[in-house]
Amino acid sequence: MVILGHAMPNMSHLDAELRWLRSLLAQRAASLQAVGLAPSPDERLPGTVITDEEAAVRLTAETPPTFAPAELEERLRAAVADREAAEDRAEGQPPLCRIRAAFDLDDAEYLLLLLAVAADLDPGLPRLYAWIQNHFERQYATLALLYECVPAAQRTPSLRRVLDSRRPLLASGLVVVADNRPDVPTVHRAVVASDRIVRAALGFMSTDPTLDGICQLVTSGPRRLLLPEGDRPLYEQATALAASHAAQPWELPVFVFRGPEGCGRTSWSSAVAAQLNRPLMRVDLEALMQRFRDLAAGLVRVASEARLQDAVIALAGWETITSSAGSPPENGAGATPASARTAAARTLDRVFADHPGALVLMIEDRAGDLPLLRRPLEVVDISLPDRASARALWDRLLPARLREPGVDSETLAAAFSLTPGQIERAVAAAAHDAARSEGDDHITEKLLRDTIKTHTIHRLGETADLVTATYQWDDLVVSDEIDFQLRELVSRYRHRAQVLQDWGLGRRFGDQLGISALFDGPPGTGKTMAASVVADKLGLDLFRIDLSKVVNRYVGETEKNLARIFSEAERAQAVLLFDEADSLFASRTTVQSSNDRYANLEVNYLLQRIETFSGVAILTTNFAASIDDAFIRRLSMRVTFDSPDVEQRERLWRTMLAFEQLPRGAIDYPRLAREFDLSGGHIRNAVLEAAFVAAAADRPVDTSLLQMAARIALKQQGKLVQGSPHGDLWRSVDLD
Repeated sequence: MVILGHAMPNMSHLDAELRWLRSLLAQRAASLQAVGLAPSPDERLPGTVITDEEAAVRLTAETPPTFAPAELEERLRAAVADREAAEDRAEGQPPLCRIRAAFDLDDAEYLLLLLAVAADLDPGLPRLYAWIQNHFERQYATLALLYECVPAAQRTPSLRRVLDSRRPLLASGLVVVADNRPDVPTVHRAVVASDRIVRAALGFMSTDPTLDGICQLVTSGPRRLLLPEGDRPLYEQATALAASHAAQPWELPVFVFRGPEGCGRTSWSSAVAAQLNRPLMRVDLEALMQRFRDLAAGLVRVASEARLQDAVIALAGWETITSSAGSPPENGAGATPASARTAAARTLDRVFADHPGALVLMIEDRAGDLPLLRRPLEVVDISLPDRASARALWDRLLPARLREPGVDSETLAAAFSLTPGQIERAVAAAAHDAARSEGDDHITEKLLRDTIKTHTIHRLGETADLVTATYQWDDLVVSDEIDFQLRELVSRYRHRAQVLQDWGLGRRFGDQLGISALFDGPPGTGKTMAASVVADKLGLDLFRIDLSKVVNRYVGETEKNLARIFSEAERAQAVLLFDEADSLFASRTTVQSSNDRYANLEVNYLLQRIETFSGVAILTTNFAASIDDAFIRRLSMRVTFDSPDVEQRERLWRTMLAFEQLPRGAIDYPRLAREFDLSGGHIRNAVLEAAFVAAAADRPVDTSLLQMAARIALKQQGKLVQGSPHGDLWRSVDLD
């Protein structure tokens, strides 16, 4: 009666391997029993005592002869023939053969692995293991059991190498050697097959369940990429290099694909894997660290899985595990960022130095340190889409049937500097929002702008504060010259691709699409307010950089923090605001100490990075003279905010008091403007002070209150004020 049905062809191979193993063990058991090295048939308590006969045989230091009666010899020959036939019948490569080939196991290593796997598959074998080892507790595979099973010529101390930590059985985590009994010699310790290998032997080749959420197997070929013109030769070079090493992938360098999130690093990695005729296994290093905590243990599991899948490994998230916060525990609580990166790189090198497959690192931060590995690196910096490729991406991802009339790819390509992944996510989110709205479900440009701002993934909030001021252009009270320069800044950003790429000026003047501007001038002249207005006009978020989270006492860390900020800003499509920029962008000094040298390195890095920044960076300072001259020369624009003249001061007073709900008395605006030489910020403070006093005294805001507040503002600036700034007014005001 058939209960479980017929075995699949590949399982027939496993059955044949187990029959061969039992035949081998039966022959060896008979041989051991014949010379007194195994319990005799009439032994009452086998495995509990060592008989005189066994001791005598072992003391002779002679290897017992192979006992092969005709029946056992014939049985073994039949099992060997059955193994070969089963391998021939298998559909593709049988699981055990695949495991052996993947890890390049020799005969002894394969036999020990088979002994360990068989103990998990055949419930009768562990008892046989104990009987052969003459110890009722040893119902498991051991190195000693392997000694008993191999031919006589191989029973030498050198067989111990199969459990060397650098050999595949242990190095790849195929087996585990029990270490709970340190008093027991290694040759008698249990050798247990890993659950993953047992599952693989049974033909379950899906990804290891312990790597769920960490590894993603990409078996489909790469999508047709719409590459910027400058990236096409790099792509062809990378794929050609991979194709030329399809038969020897271990000779390939480590591919390093760098670029912002969504730029296509996975697609480039898939293209390399396709040239090698292998799937791609994408590994999330941050998730791996959260699961395993020990980076080495996690990477060993990943490398082993990649061998079983014959896959190309693509490691994503290198930045997250090389920070001091995400560094391996072996670094200790006091690890510096540099030591964290060094430890992670050493671990990576140790695990993958002899890996027989291709390896890819996918990195976001172009300014970050690359790991020092024994295998060479092939570094490819992936660019943001140029105008033509961006236009093609919008055409592909946003079909005309989804657009509101007037929304064209040319406008979108000029308006947004996004990666392909960001465009794809923005269109999907906008389509979802449009479908949920009442009425017309077409995607508008405004909906796209709002969606991009809302759904763009970024981590700028870790080192910057979102400025939520709602100033409009009409709120600015500045000279006509400054107003023109600010409008020019907005125009530069909107038309940068047209001028530099379409008109070709980028070939002569540089094709960097970023805008960098210095707003300098006395305090309170509207520099930060102007930055907010510019960001609002561009439809972008404004992030003020928190310098306390940027400057780091460790050498080189300030530059890395700044690199991360610029990268995040490019990804977030945000305007960066460096308030009081002189503290970070100060002039370089003559090197007289190591502190001077490292400070100069920071300025040098900023000089280079701000030129390659593709977004908008605004620096404000009250002390322009302290900023490095070379830095100022490399900025796109410089806007100098002067103190307001009398006419502008009058407009400022009127603007800041123009609230319908505010109780106002008689106010002499021209007199306030003539009498008090205050900037906009100080006029703002004076208006607030007068309003609070008026509220406490239950009276309207009038000229006398505003004069008192203006005198206080002058005194706070250190300017000369005749007598008390409060005058006699304070006696008539009850602030209780």
